[in-house]
Amino acid sequence: MPLQLTLLLLMKYLLISIISLLPFVAFAQSNTIDKVKSYIIHKQYKKANDLISLGLEKSKTDLTINKNALWYYRAKLLSQMYFEKANAVEEEMTDYLNRSYILLEAIAAFQNTCQGTDESYRDMSYRQLGGLHRFLKRIGLRYFEQGDTERSYLNLRWARNCDKFVEKYVDGNVAYEMDTMLIYLTIYTGELTNRNYESRSMYEELSLRGVTEEEMFVHNFMMLVGLEKTKEAESLLKQGLAKYSQSRELVMYMLHWLTTNERYQEAITFVDEHLGLMSGLDAKLYFIKGIAWNRLYDEAMASHQRDASLYFKNSEEAYRKALSISPASFDYAYNLAALYYNKALILDLNQNEPLTKETGEYAQMIQRAEKTLEITMLLKSSDTKVIGALEDIYRRTNQTEKLLKLQKPKG
Repeated sequence: MPLQLTLLLLMKYLLISIISLLPFVAFAQSNTIDKVKSYIIHKQYKKANDLISLGLEKSKTDLTINKNALWYYRAKLLSQMYFEKANAVEEEMTDYLNRSYILLEAIAAFQNTCQGTDESYRDMSYRQLGGLHRFLKRIGLRYFEQGDTERSYLNLRWARNCDKFVEKYVDGNVAYEMDTMLIYLTIYTGELTNRNYESRSMYEELSLRGVTEEEMFVHNFMMLVGLEKTKEAESLLKQGLAKYSQSRELVMYMLHWLTTNERYQEAITFVDEHLGLMSGLDAKLYFIKGIAWNRLYDEAMASHQRDASLYFKNSEEAYRKALSISPASFDYAYNLAALYYNKALILDLNQNEPLTKETGEYAQMIQRAEKTLEITMLLKSSDTKVIGALEDIYRRTNQTEKLLKLQKPKG
């Protein structure tokens, strides 16, 4: 047989042999991963770890081995080992810290997978890190509630590491929003555990991201409210206002804080101190002032206080002022209409004789409520509360034509 033909036949056989081996290589890899998964499920952790370690060692010279899969299952193995014991058993701080290295290795293994080329394992690792971020945050908050600020800080810091990594490496086409509140929680618990340097560095990180000091006051206030640290929250808000007296956001948070805590007189005083100081805010300030006087009026009526009529007048005046500045505001018109309508109903209940449209203060309130509700209808014709109140007024005042027109189906 000619030498050339012999060489061609040999090459043909070699090619066939190589091709026939490829499925076995793929099968061998698949078999290894299946074994690892089985070991993890059955908690045979040493066998799983040994098999993963052997595979990673071989991958240094064998490029056909999927390192991403091995790193992913190493992370799964370590995180499962960690959470089986951590936070579920009582242990000294030294033991807790020693155990934490298992978690940190798991996080690092997920991060290694994310930086690999296998999209499937990379995406699964992103999801795992996202889950760890949320879970560790919950654990951190639980420790905070228990008064263990040290373990709270550690878990929040680990959660932040996961969140920060995903944010940095996730595909630009994927929407991902940094967990801002987690940063403030980590800063706060860092300060409580005398990690002032770490906390300062995180503030600097926020500053580099374009977060202003004014915004930091707002976020810290919200974080403290969430932790039910009410005195600290209010103190911080006052510090922010002392430094940024023209901050619309801080002003509105303070008013919300005061009204939510039923400190209406303080809210009214605060409004008076800030009227005319910030462009475009006066209408909202008068509206909030109207709400505060309205609440005081409701309380006074419930306890039969003499000042009820004064509070009503002040609320009416504030609402009307807000509406005069911003006549297209549904909320301003609605609250004023509700003030009139509710007073008319109270007057109706407190009178023995039948009332008509022409009867004294009741008639005045009904007329004002009707006029204001009709204005409100122009701003939002579909509001069921407004429609219901107008129907009631039209019945009370025998305005059949208006009632039928109101009840007529639209379209």
